[in-house]
Amino acid sequence: MICMSKSFEDVLRDMSIVDPALSYYAITLTADSERRIAVDTFTYFGGWADPDRRAEVRVPDVVRPSGLGAVWSRLGEPFVIVKNESELAIFNLMGGHAFVASAIAEKHFKNIFKRHASARIDIRGPGFHVVPEAAFRRAPTPKVRMEILKRDRYRCRICGRSPRDYEDVELHIHHVRPWADRGITIADNLLTICHTCHNGLDPHKDDELFTLVPRTREIKSGFTEAVQRYREVMFREFVTARHPKRARRRAAI
Repeated sequence: MICMSKSFEDVLRDMSIVDPALSYYAITLTADSERRIAVDTFTYFGGWADPDRRAEVRVPDVVRPSGLGAVWSRLGEPFVIVKNESELAIFNLMGGHAFVASAIAEKHFKNIFKRHASARIDIRGPGFHVVPEAAFRRAPTPKVRMEILKRDRYRCRICGRSPRDYEDVELHIHHVRPWADRGITIADNLLTICHTCHNGLDPHKDDELFTLVPRTREIKSGFTEAVQRYREVMFREFVTARHPKRARRRAAI
């Protein structure tokens, strides 16, 4: 629990003021439709994560609040300035956009500073995603293969045929960005298609197929909704921590 020497209203007012002596990282806290919390920040290229250059290392980038803040304001996406622990406590509860002082970010958001392999699969989609080690193997693991088949409802995403309806259908897991073109084995780059459609692809690389891939990571066009979900998650965790018996009773109803 953070003890604030100032009133809550004073802290909120201070969270609109930029201290020009500090440097800042832009950090966004949201939750997707499955209530999974996402922590995002702006990054720059920090080298290749693998010998084949299939993924990059992305390094958090210090930003100017005046520039990016103007962009967020034009988009109607509010933000706060986090310069100390009290302001951080409020940001952690409220979520959304914040410019977080470097020392605070490096202390409390350590995971974004770790060396992760990251890739941007579809250039029209959202930013870089952290990818698992299995992404650098050409063949999907049995678990990943089954996840893609279930996601696509055991049907070809191009023609819609399924082995349940047609005995001749054989389903393949297709790399939309080909492996030979530095594509990686991750859900956002994999598509279920039948052998007939697979054999008929010409050219084999067709970026239009990305439109058929169900997104496993929500595109943040609904910023307000994503922040509201984050607050719901944090409120539920707060209630559980303060009143664990009450939370268990609610879950049982």
